[in-house]
Amino acid sequence: MDVSSKSGNMNSKVIIAVAVVVVLVGAGAGAFFLMKGDDKKDKDYTMDGADLKVLGNANGDRTIDQSDVDLIKSYVNDSKEVKDYPLADANNDGVLDQSDIDLVTAIAAGQEAIVWHINYKDADGNGTMDTQLVSTKFPVSSTIISASANTAILCYLVGINEEVKGAAYSGTSMDKYLYEKTFRDTKKVTQVGTSATTIPIESGNIGSDKTISASNVSCLLTDWNKTYITNEDKFEAAHVDVVRVAASSFDPVVYTHSILLLGFLFQKEDIANKTLDLYNETYDNIKDAVSGIEKKHKAVASSMEGYVSSEDSDYTQFLVAAGAEFGLEGYNFGGSSAILVADNLGIYDTTKYDFDYIVHVRTTLGYDTKTSTYASDWQKYTAAYARWQHSDTGQYLVSGVIPVPARIAYCAYAMYGAEVSDLSLDWANDIHAKFIQMYPGDYKNESATGHSFVIKENPKNTIIYQKIEGENIWYNSVEKKFYGTYAAGLSHSMTVATSDPSAVVKYGTTEGEYNLSACPAYEEKGTYNVFFQITSEGKTTVEDKLTFTIADAIEYTVSGYTGTVDGSNHYITVDVTTPGTVVKYGDSASKCTKDSYGASKAGTTVVYFVITGDGLVSVHGSAEVTLTAAA
Repeated sequence: MDVSSKSGNMNSKVIIAVAVVVVLVGAGAGAFFLMKGDDKKDKDYTMDGADLKVLGNANGDRTIDQSDVDLIKSYVNDSKEVKDYPLADANNDGVLDQSDIDLVTAIAAGQEAIVWHINYKDADGNGTMDTQLVSTKFPVSSTIISASANTAILCYLVGINEEVKGAAYSGTSMDKYLYEKTFRDTKKVTQVGTSATTIPIESGNIGSDKTISASNVSCLLTDWNKTYITNEDKFEAAHVDVVRVAASSFDPVVYTHSILLLGFLFQKEDIANKTLDLYNETYDNIKDAVSGIEKKHKAVASSMEGYVSSEDSDYTQFLVAAGAEFGLEGYNFGGSSAILVADNLGIYDTTKYDFDYIVHVRTTLGYDTKTSTYASDWQKYTAAYARWQHSDTGQYLVSGVIPVPARIAYCAYAMYGAEVSDLSLDWANDIHAKFIQMYPGDYKNESATGHSFVIKENPKNTIIYQKIEGENIWYNSVEKKFYGTYAAGLSHSMTVATSDPSAVVKYGTTEGEYNLSACPAYEEKGTYNVFFQITSEGKTTVEDKLTFTIADAIEYTVSGYTGTVDGSNHYITVDVTTPGTVVKYGDSASKCTKDSYGASKAGTTVVYFVITGDGLVSVHGSAEVTLTAAA
């Protein structure tokens, strides 16, 4: 059960909880009653001022202990009210009485109980983080995790290892080297999903897997973002409490509660406190280091191929913490935490948005990354931004598997290292090294300097071809293909550019034969392969292939919808005049698989679409459904 409040605005939502009485029997604590709310409104569930945002933490410090018991006793004896001392209402029943004293006494002793705490979650699906008051069985000794790189590294730092019985992860969400003996060891931890965002569950089981029942799993640990665990209700129905933290945040208030909550629930408070102290030390260190920057750079973050992150995204906040300003201030992200560049070429309008850097936070750069992959990594993640005026010089890659403060230090080095001597690579490595000492077991001996966790410039002896330009050709980053539209007499060609001034590019129509100084031009419909070679003295030769298709364009019109909430779904309208086409819709440009996709709630919803047809250049686009609440 949960109730919600908008983060940073405690009165933005009315909070109403249904009255439920639960009898708890804690180990050695006897039986006591827990009241889950009673039509309470405008109650402050943000718990402002508290480090550990858990009801019962009456003094708002980092833990629940005897000092909280004593404080609540004094409130009860003095007939204090919940409206004045909300943190003391441990059982969330709206009254300060003996039941709160009994519950906090049990919690302080580590006995079984139900605790009420803040979850971070995008509760209304608008791309920004909210706070929710939820109940969780305490303490947690067995959990499954949606193992994003952020959640996994935070668990590592807080010492949550043996408690993890199942983990959902993709091939790149967790560093293979770092987690090979823990979360990736399938003899110890069952892989319960192949995506860090999704864990299917039916009737209390994850497919045929019995991890939940066999290991007495009581908790699912995941992230705040709306894309993570959309079937939360099914886990709650299976008596698995969903705990959400902001694992990638570098906001002191948010990371403080996230770290302390994990330490509290899993009874790892000593380790959590050490982790928090190191976060705070690093926060102050980075803040001091960037405070002297006179002219801040404008920057944009990317954590997905072909996308850029919104201002509210944790990845954008990495750059802000590293001393940058958001480079797309005022751009409409449509309530999403990231947008596809191919559908939003307006970000390149220099009359409105003139940013200096795009920083790619990628899990590809990890503890087992080989220098031989630098060139392919760079090309893979930067190619979609070739139209940007600084694409050759303003794109950097930073590791997404290392602790968040270390990522931010590398971001600061990437953007300001050449201008501010204090923001050197050695400085960033020193910050990273302190966190490595928090890792379990043999990983304490890992080196922060033995790897490259930031690619700031061309890797040594490697040619980077960052820019591929097309004459009447464009790159569709959704399909990862180059296209040109057929028109009589219109030619299509491509050019490979490199940031190496001494590099020579040759082209050919047969693999291995590079006898042309320019790419051939084509007019007729079809798919064309052009091979190219880049050479530069003292550097490894690059050979690769360009493939592009010339086809007929699809003629269409699109319009959004504006109206009032009436209980029905409302849709955008896509009218296609080209025969033989199919239109699909979705909530993102890369997930247009539905015959229709609408909105029924107040607000603005971005609806994406794709139009396809044999022998035609597919079209990706979007329009908005805007609904206002009924009077």
